[in-house]
Amino acid sequence: MQNMNRKYNAFSILLGSTLLLSLFASSCKKSSTNEPEPVGPEVLKNTWTSMSTGQSHTVALGSDGSIWGWGHNDSGQLGTGTTTSVATPTLLSTEKTWKFINTGYEHTVAIKNDGSLWAWGGNSSGQLGTGAKGISVNTQQKIGTDNNWKQALVGGSYTIALKSDGTLWTWGSNSSGRLGNGLSTGETLVPTQVGSASDWDKLFTGNNWGASFAIKKNGTLWAWGVNQNGMLGTGDTNNQLSPVLVGGSSTYKMVAYGRARGTLAIKTDGTLWAVGRNSRGELGIGNMDTQTNWIQVGTDKNWNTVSLFARSVLATKTDGTLWGWGENVYGELGNGKINPKSTEEETLTSPTQVAGQSGVIDAVVGFNFSVIRKKNGGDVLFVAGSDMGAFHSLGKGDGTNAAILSFSGHIYLP
Repeated sequence: MQNMNRKYNAFSILLGSTLLLSLFASSCKKSSTNEPEPVGPEVLKNTWTSMSTGQSHTVALGSDGSIWGWGHNDSGQLGTGTTTSVATPTLLSTEKTWKFINTGYEHTVAIKNDGSLWAWGGNSSGQLGTGAKGISVNTQQKIGTDNNWKQALVGGSYTIALKSDGTLWTWGSNSSGRLGNGLSTGETLVPTQVGSASDWDKLFTGNNWGASFAIKKNGTLWAWGVNQNGMLGTGDTNNQLSPVLVGGSSTYKMVAYGRARGTLAIKTDGTLWAVGRNSRGELGIGNMDTQTNWIQVGTDKNWNTVSLFARSVLATKTDGTLWGWGENVYGELGNGKINPKSTEEETLTSPTQVAGQSGVIDAVVGFNFSVIRKKNGGDVLFVAGSDMGAFHSLGKGDGTNAAILSFSGHIYLP
């Protein structure tokens, strides 16, 4: 018995020493890096590659070709087969063959790997492109038979799209010339080519409004549609019924505008420019004065992405930092504060860095909420702002209206 006790004690000492050494090694390993450990699932087999926000909902694309959505769904814009709001990220299709998705106020468009175009949601003006109007569709609907779609974007009751051959197509409501077909009224119920040019490269439009921007393969910027407050950058406030050159000979990489009629654009040299309405400092020029001509925002030359929904702006720089300005009623800027009065004294009228954020890839803003994508053990989404009660804008599942004032809500792919 004594021999057995001695053997047991020796084994216990050996096991304890081994555990201590293991814990010490683990501690040393953790302290040797400043990288935060991923929160949530330990292994992220798939991560997010893009996201798009509507009024009170979000759709996102997974790296495995899956599409997901959450939030308000009154017109079937999430494509779940119902019009019930979705509280947490939900798979929208069993197929994992999607490569592009974009949403807006009440409808969504997506493109599969085979180049086919799909749409669902509200269809009041034929914006789904099915050949009919007035009847919403709450499941994915294939649009036509063409298999060479490259990009499709949702506007206010209309859709614009780009084919791989560089041609431009539009459909839906043509109020104020938003289809760019030379007319100012009417509706087009199926995708219809705009002009004969085949050198279009990128398209940009905004939630629930009627202006569109496009960049050609030579980098020049063009615009058409609603031009209230000079938001197209033409130097006047006249609506444009066909695409017109608005950026001179400069070359551009992206454009964003809000339904409050302010526009921001990033040139290929990394500079940021603004034009249009500026009622909450959304142009970032240090005041609230409307601009009918393009004006540079600061002097920095490392802007990477920019997004605004109405009067709230989030932008990223090439160094992975996040910047915000404009309206911040529900904490949608993610800077830990709210400014419910939106007075000039309380509103950020110039780009201001959002503290504590690094490795940010891009950001999108919805109505009183926002979503950013950053590196955190994989491309992870973080949300801030208001959950809008039963609309579930933040996808956090509890249906409260409590604001998240910083980007602390993690959304992982299940």
